[in-house]
Amino acid sequence: MPQPVITALGSAEYDEAYTGGDYATYHFPRHREWGHVLSLADAIPMLAKWKKPLINDEPIGAAAEYQAGRRDNSVERFGAAGALAEFIGMGSTFHYEGGLQASLPGEREAACLDAWQRGIDLAAGHASGELLTGDALTSRLGRVSGGRQVFGRLNSDRAVVLVIDPPDPAAKTAVEWADGWVEERRVTAPGALLVTATRRR
Repeated sequence: MPQPVITALGSAEYDEAYTGGDYATYHFPRHREWGHVLSLADAIPMLAKWKKPLINDEPIGAAAEYQAGRRDNSVERFGAAGALAEFIGMGSTFHYEGGLQASLPGEREAACLDAWQRGIDLAAGHASGELLTGDALTSRLGRVSGGRQVFGRLNSDRAVVLVIDPPDPAAKTAVEWADGWVEERRVTAPGALLVTATRRR
């Protein structure tokens, strides 16, 4: 291929040799309901190992009606998927049923697209710093009560927490910050809550 053309060799879930291009693609499982969103976290070790851009290439598509394992119609799940992928540093693509016939998105498909874009915008600019999950997040940033899953980023004196599927309203999500951290603000997108904090000097 000519040098200016960036290429991917194929989806790496079949063979890790497919990561040999300029960027890698991966087809994450289309699990039921929130499963397909949470499975995106499996990209974290891939990004660390492959050290190149990774794209979620064949995600579950949007449709007017929910079809387990094939189509989703939840704006919350699409918003959360966009936010989580952006937060962990992975690129995304959006699919919808009408696209198979080159049709413009219908009402529900368009709503899912809007939510997905809002999720990406929510997490934009927060994909740097140390990525924390589980006990590491709790011990270094604080304990989060509420939400389906939590991810954190730590940059010296600044912390960001992403809550997937938070309670409604988002104020019900309790964050008991570790000593030294002071919460700054909360911003939401469908299916996601972003909480920022600074370290007290």
